[in-house]
Amino acid sequence: MRLIQAELAHPPFTKLTPIRFQELSEAVAGFERTGVPLVSVRGDSLIPTAGYTDDVGMYYLAMKLASLFHLSAAAAWDLFFFLIIIPCFAIGFVGMMKVMKTTVAKVFYAVMSSLLFVTVYLSGDIYALSPSLAVAVIPYMVQFTQSETRPSIKHWVVFLMFGMVIMLAHLIRAHSATAIVLTFCSLFFFEKRWQAREKWISLALITVGIVLVSLFFKTRYAERDAYLSQRQPNYVAPPQTHPFWHNVYIGFGFLEGIRYKHVAMKNDVD
Repeated sequence: MRLIQAELAHPPFTKLTPIRFQELSEAVAGFERTGVPLVSVRGDSLIPTAGYTDDVGMYYLAMKLASLFHLSAAAAWDLFFFLIIIPCFAIGFVGMMKVMKTTVAKVFYAVMSSLLFVTVYLSGDIYALSPSLAVAVIPYMVQFTQSETRPSIKHWVVFLMFGMVIMLAHLIRAHSATAIVLTFCSLFFFEKRWQAREKWISLALITVGIVLVSLFFKTRYAERDAYLSQRQPNYVAPPQTHPFWHNVYIGFGFLEGIRYKHVAMKNDVD
């Protein structure tokens, strides 16, 4: 408990909500004590990481970074955050430079991309994932619609990786890749150069990527639940998805009638 309190006294350099930082500190301490991912320490008790309120992807990956590089929870979050935004913006920048045809367009994009990067950085938290993914992926979707190449092994590998990325993003923050998936579907399924058979193969590979990541985390959930069940006879496993009602409720937070409840609920659940 003292170690966790010491961690909380030194928050991360980049923005992270206090409750998430507390839960990440508990997850790091839990893994150090038990060696089992997604088991956290709170007081003298062992609990499931993030409980009933949040997606566990960030906690799992940041906890692994902390263990691998012997980092504090704060440093692990900072590294995790920069490993999201810097590669995404770099990949997107390279891709968009290939799409842009004129120097003026390239300079304009560079300026706008830099401003967006600063905005995302200052916003912080796991909410940076959704815009960062869009910046990284959209240029290559545009290139795909402009390309005259036929399906190849390279395309199949990319589709498999695409499925893995969108599922991992969903586990870090629910629906953070939904807009990208919808954009991809609208572009891909109206693509006339590819035959229906080739499109179904691509969809199958994306699904395989999604299932692989999902199965990996389901195995981690099972290991966590088995460990806690052995030590806590009354243990009840939390749900494995972000509460749907929370997203709906927050979405209507602009309404005057629920504004104050929205703030309280955000503190409690988010």
